[in-house]
Amino acid sequence: MTTSALWQLDAVCFARAQVDVVVALFACAAFGVSQLFALVVVAAVTVVHAGRLPISAAVGLGLVTWAYFTGFVVNRYGRLTFEEPDLVRLALLLGCAAAAHWRQ
Repeated sequence: MTTSALWQLDAVCFARAQVDVVVALFACAAFGVSQLFALVVVAAVTVVHAGRLPISAAVGLGLVTWAYFTGFVVNRYGRLTFEEPDLVRLALLLGCAAAAHWRQ
């Protein structure tokens, strides 16, 4: 079975990656896992998808993943903060996304 050329477009892959990150966050919330475990899960989802994206989209995915995690897991109602732990998570997710891209 062949994959449609539409599904291979960078923008579509980026959008699918964001959907998977949101689904992973919902699953973590439904199962009531710790913040650390949820961070590992979304980092893994980011790594899986970032390997298939160009570097700009991979880094963008890391940034969006951080925003979702900080805004909805660490804080409430999408509020982003830039305290030291938030910046550490940002560096971790950006580093994971960039490393996954360069690994491919």
